[in-house]
Amino acid sequence: WWVAQRRVIKAWNTMLEQWSPSTRAVVVAHRAFIWMTLRYLQRHGGWRIIRRSTDNTGISELESI
Repeated sequence: WWVAQRRVIKAWNTMLEQWSPSTRAVVVAHRAFIWMTLRYLQRHGGWRIIRRSTDNTGISELESI
């Protein structure tokens, strides 16, 4: 669990360093990765989940707060 969680945090932070969203982002990923990413963002703030889909290739929409 902790190894996967660290991968999520690293991937999210790397994405934000290379890309500057204005207010919204759309995230598509495999089931476990997107679930862990959305859980991480709920706990650590900065983003509000507008639409959540944890299916494989499901589309989740986030808004910067």
